[in-house]
Amino acid sequence: TPQFGIVTTGNPEKEFLDRLTTNTEVVKNIDSFIKSDDMNFYSIDYSWQKGSHHKNGQFNPDWFIKQGDNIIAVEIKDDSQISDPDAENIGKNKAATKHFELLNEYSLTNDNPIRYKFTFLTPKDFDIFFQRLTEKNVMNYNSNLDVKLAEVSG
Repeated sequence: TPQFGIVTTGNPEKEFLDRLTTNTEVVKNIDSFIKSDDMNFYSIDYSWQKGSHHKNGQFNPDWFIKQGDNIIAVEIKDDSQISDPDAENIGKNKAATKHFELLNEYSLTNDNPIRYKFTFLTPKDFDIFFQRLTEKNVMNYNSNLDVKLAEVSG
């Protein structure tokens, strides 16, 4: 990482950072990573319904991990989101999924080998995510929260 220091927000992010940087198999199998700031780094516009009001916002995925020609954008949440995801996270997921699908389409039509993956992760899925990262088989991985968000967004 090009960062001198990394600031995490809450325990799930700190646990993710610990696993990303202390597991030698993970470290050997990624090229680089960056922890994005909460604002003004790589903003994705999204919208969601709050009661009867339509809201708009921007968010930055928490992490970007480069592994070969793959870039994995990761948004960290706590395990409670799996059973009852916030409307805001449903909106973030829709927008980010569409954003990275468009980037992949652009890459394909311009002979660019870079492929992008967006995923929501909770601590419940950290083990399998890092296993898949070590195996270089993360691009088809869907976390429990990814599955739930796809299910509720229809």
